[in-house]
Amino acid sequence: WQGDRAAIGTLEYRDGVAVKEQAQFRSYDSYQDSFNDYVDFLQTQPRYQNALKETDNPEKFIEGLHKAGYATDPNYADKIKRIMNGSTLAQFSQQLKHS
Repeated sequence: WQGDRAAIGTLEYRDGVAVKEQAQFRSYDSYQDSFNDYVDFLQTQPRYQNALKETDNPEKFIEGLHKAGYATDPNYADKIKRIMNGSTLAQFSQQLKHS
């Protein structure tokens, strides 16, 4: 990555143990740039190819990303699925439909 970066405190899991770390994350000029890079990243990394076969099933897609090592948190997939199925996204979706 040749673009800007941001150093952020993060909680990572190493051998099942939570460890606080400073990590470098990519920084973008816009949400769209971030999204485009995320899609490109997943599509060009061989370890995510099985997950990408599940894009028609969001829960299986998230589980596939996690299984492929996308996040170190052992509860990553469950946390994302709770967000996906929670009321906040449902409310936001309804707002978009009515605007």
